[in-house]
Amino acid sequence: RSPLDKRIVFEESSADDVWWGKVNIKLEYKSFLTNRERAVDYLNTRKRLYIVDGYGGWDHDYRVPVRVITSRAYHALFMQNMLVPPTDDEAEAFMSGQVKPFVIFNAGVFPANRQTEGMTSSTSVAVSFKRQEMVILGTQYAGEMKKGVFTIMNYLMPLMPKRELPPAERAL
Repeated sequence: RSPLDKRIVFEESSADDVWWGKVNIKLEYKSFLTNRERAVDYLNTRKRLYIVDGYGGWDHDYRVPVRVITSRAYHALFMQNMLVPPTDDEAEAFMSGQVKPFVIFNAGVFPANRQTEGMTSSTSVAVSFKRQEMVILGTQYAGEMKKGVFTIMNYLMPLMPKRELPPAERAL
């Protein structure tokens, strides 16, 4: 785990909805793009990539579509276990582009460049809510992906319209 190396891209569209401070540390958009390019370049050199599509959350009204791209089989297996699997029709929607998932680029085997503005080590875990992307560099801790999905859901869920619960659910 590397809690001090987590960043959220400072973007006008989400700036007022993020509680900035010791936990939610600002990252410049340019630095995010630099890390994203580094991660994608690394992933493009791998002979085999693992892609997992699924949902964070069971409730159809609130779940978040997620796509994980990683070079580590155990990272794919971990997230296949963590995410709600899509039905066959939903999987087709992922593949055809009808679903716009939050994409996690996990290049954790490859280090971040410490010279990139905002980096404090060779580890970087960064989220861009506007781009719907997360980039992981320099850590092979599989839990970063899980924590990333929780971060995404914790950001998005309060912004979603509330729905009236059916009487059967109100009693619970």
